[in-house]
Amino acid sequence: MLLNIKYLVKENSGPGLSRNYGMNQATGDYFIILDSDCLLSHHYLDEVAQGLALKYTDAFGGPDAAHPSFTLIQKAISYAMTSYLTTGGLRNTESEVKKFQLRSFNMGISKETFFKTQGFAAQNFGEDIEFTNRLWSAGFTTQFLPRAIVYHKRRTSWKKFFNQVYNFGAARPVLGAMYPQMNGLNYWFPALFMVGFITSLLMMVLGYQLPIYFFLLYFSLFF
Repeated sequence: MLLNIKYLVKENSGPGLSRNYGMNQATGDYFIILDSDCLLSHHYLDEVAQGLALKYTDAFGGPDAAHPSFTLIQKAISYAMTSYLTTGGLRNTESEVKKFQLRSFNMGISKETFFKTQGFAAQNFGEDIEFTNRLWSAGFTTQFLPRAIVYHKRRTSWKKFFNQVYNFGAARPVLGAMYPQMNGLNYWFPALFMVGFITSLLMMVLGYQLPIYFFLLYFSLFF
């Protein structure tokens, strides 16, 4: 396959507006969006083409995984972000209603969808979630392509991972105000988990050890 590649350079305008700039310059009918820290699986483009041929949608998303060459920290973070025991596997599964929340590290949208929705917003965090809700509100369709895998390198230290997750959390109230339907109970689970864990530690100091055993059991399951 011969690829006609253009490399564009511009001032940093954040992830969303930079992607919009690239799509405005593109000439194809369907755009694929990836993060700079992702590696494509060998048959990625074939899987996308087959998936859209079988069931065409205005946009698609795909899963991410850890490549064998990644560091132990990157593999651990990948597991934390994708496992059923940590995030319920929400990032890498199709929902019961056949609508998939797009993630900018591995997604595609049609040219028509991009121009009718005006692409991503200017915000630096949660821009892919905001875009998906705006896309659904406009009547466009999404799907999950389970075999269109990218290997996501993740962060290289726990500090960088903490900062990333913190920014994700900071974006949630903003997105919830924009789209009230996003304010589901599941978005409170991380906060409830931390409150419960800290409470169990305090209770252990006071001599009540039973609550901490539930957390130790949970930790042992995925370690």
